[in-house]
Amino acid sequence: MNKNTAAADGLTGLLHPAAEDLLGKIRASGFPGWSAMSLDDARRLILQIKVFAGEPEAVARVEHLRIPRGESGEIQAGLYVPRSTVPTPVLVYMQGGGWSMGCYTGVDAIARALANRSGCAILSINYRLAPENKYPSALEDVCGAIRWVRANGRERGLNVERIGIGGDSSGANLAAAASLLCRDNGEPQLSFQLLVYPALDHNYETESYRNFRDGSSSALSREDVIWFHQHYVNRPEELDLPYVSPLRAASLAGMPPTYLVLAELDPLRDDGVAYASRLQDAGVATEVTIYPGMFHGFWRMGGVLAQAQEAIHDAALRIRRALT
Repeated sequence: MNKNTAAADGLTGLLHPAAEDLLGKIRASGFPGWSAMSLDDARRLILQIKVFAGEPEAVARVEHLRIPRGESGEIQAGLYVPRSTVPTPVLVYMQGGGWSMGCYTGVDAIARALANRSGCAILSINYRLAPENKYPSALEDVCGAIRWVRANGRERGLNVERIGIGGDSSGANLAAAASLLCRDNGEPQLSFQLLVYPALDHNYETESYRNFRDGSSSALSREDVIWFHQHYVNRPEELDLPYVSPLRAASLAGMPPTYLVLAELDPLRDDGVAYASRLQDAGVATEVTIYPGMFHGFWRMGGVLAQAQEAIHDAALRIRRALT
């Protein structure tokens, strides 16, 4: 496992001053933590986070799509295509939000930046949200979007032989689970996965959970994760399924090359580190960067955190390297 040693050497257990200032402002605005809110209020709040993302970049082509879901409606999505003279590889992206909040427009600035800097198209999708649509509805939508790209991407100038997948938080969970499903179902292997502080298990007693469980150093607490898990699954025992908790898969052999972006002060950090180690043990090309002094959610705040811009830029370079 290649580790960003500069990032790892800089771990201090303390919030970066810019991150501490931002979290202080968020708390001062009245944010009580996700699990202390009604779901309706949480859904309204997460849409406001995009103000921290910065000014969206211009992209050569943006299409707002409705992907057929069969008899159960459509998947709304945004396709961001950079300027290119050849068919463009594509990364299917899922936003975070505890499987129960958010939409693709909330990560519009990130999708644009990734497309421009990677030279690859980004298909950012709206999967069905829990608790109205519990597991496996969201995962089915992700797999449906991958199949749609394979079947329809050529007519939109996409290279359907080079498809990656990615997401942040619960969206990264769906990315990892979809990679497992593609492998297990004998479907064409994905070429890459980008996992930004992924939710990969329900072991709430890791060191990072113990250190950051109250949410005072992050935008996520142990109780928040439990609350989101309760929304997502039909029964508690489903949390043991590898397609819900990919860290519990019996084997990670055959997974696509992976890049993980982790935040130092994040309850989910140790799950990401453990997943990276298991991928490496299974022979999967794996790289992980831990961003010192950053909290869960920093990826979406490139307009106010230089580390978020750095993370997006570095992730785009990995996408370019893997898919082009």
